[in-house]
Amino acid sequence: MNLSMRFGGESVRVFLAGLLLVVLSACVPTSENPLPVSAEQPLSPQLLGSWIGRLEDEDDPVFLHFVETNDSKTMAVLINGATEDDPESGWAEFRATSSELTNGTYLNLYWTENDGEPVEDFPGYHLMRYLIDEDGNLTLYFIDSDILDDAIDSGALAGEVKSSGMTRSVRITASTDDLAAFVQSHDAEILFPELYGTFRLVP
Repeated sequence: MNLSMRFGGESVRVFLAGLLLVVLSACVPTSENPLPVSAEQPLSPQLLGSWIGRLEDEDDPVFLHFVETNDSKTMAVLINGATEDDPESGWAEFRATSSELTNGTYLNLYWTENDGEPVEDFPGYHLMRYLIDEDGNLTLYFIDSDILDDAIDSGALAGEVKSSGMTRSVRITASTDDLAAFVQSHDAEILFPELYGTFRLVP
């Protein structure tokens, strides 16, 4: 595993092969505010470490690295999909925190850099549901943008939906408390139905 990390401040760095396609596209909803985060434990200890797995419908392995930075307050999630043919094709950097609600466990992912360049096109938090099963496997799920679209249109959730050509962006502007209440009012499997990938912890 070829990693290049910098510890300190609020960032950690690793290589990423590709652009994570769906996760980093404008089609994935973003939120101005995260789901509730514990001040004492911003990221669940269960997530810390390096994970290997595959994305849905993809063959190449992907590595996820959950690392605590030197300030002990800011957490980062890092994704590494390097292959043997292209071991250092690029990298992306995220800040990550976890949230435990009454109906499940979730990740708040804030994309900060791609190939060393600040990310300005997709500001905000990407929300994902995560599960760690009895065998220790980690599974990640996307939120359903259509449900968010309907909720925003009906006024059930504060936000805005914009369309431009072939792309559509869904932006949640609700407060952290209102966002948590909305998530908890739904069946987690229905609100977060789309499989992103399944991973196992690297010993």
